[in-house]
Amino acid sequence: MGGFILAGFITGLAIGLTGVGGGSILAPLLLLLGVAPGQVVGNDLVFASITKGVALYPYKKEGKIHILTAKKLLLGSIPGGVIGIFLLEHLKKTSASSALLTHVLAGVIIAASIISLLKELLNFKGSFLSLPQEDWRVIVIGFIAGVIVGLTSIGAGILVGLYLYATGRFDSRELVGTDIFHGLILALVLGFMHFKLGNINPKILIYLILGSLPGALIGGRLNFYLSPKTVRIIFLSLTTALSLKILI
Repeated sequence: MGGFILAGFITGLAIGLTGVGGGSILAPLLLLLGVAPGQVVGNDLVFASITKGVALYPYKKEGKIHILTAKKLLLGSIPGGVIGIFLLEHLKKTSASSALLTHVLAGVIIAASIISLLKELLNFKGSFLSLPQEDWRVIVIGFIAGVIVGLTSIGAGILVGLYLYATGRFDSRELVGTDIFHGLILALVLGFMHFKLGNINPKILIYLILGSLPGALIGGRLNFYLSPKTVRIIFLSLTTALSLKILI
């Protein structure tokens, strides 16, 4: 019980502070705590929908959500997420599904974390990357993120956050607020599908939420007083280390 509450608190703190971590921190922690990969995805998404709702409050209050961009992302991410869930259900029917899903989860985390960590350490700027924010490009990014999230519960925050950062059109708080809002809606839709498919463990979910709610509130407030860069570097290093431990 204590392990799940602590995992929820750490994840909630990361979501509130940086907008990412719902899957990339919680998923490896759940795997290390012995939760089956199929249930990791379902519990992670339902957990994320609740935690992101709490974490979003400070950003909504300050008007730091770009609704139009979030809507464009959702046009791609929701159908992509549905496809990802169908892929997950197909994999669960194979004999090697558990091991395969574990490695897919860890692999996605490591790849996303290393890319994000390099961005932070090398000080890439949006103007240098200069990715345009055309409608089709936003929808495609959303679709790719949706497929990955539906299959592994990981990727929405990091992939979408990286894209928003690369456009150079959002300040750090608006980036986080928009990222959390998009992730919240996507997690609600996909989490409901996983609930209907029986991929949820209610007992584990309750313990996670008990820890995450205070963590999300604290993280959301800290973002307005602290620079999140150092925290993101620590967070990305932690997710990479946890994922490597799972693979080894």
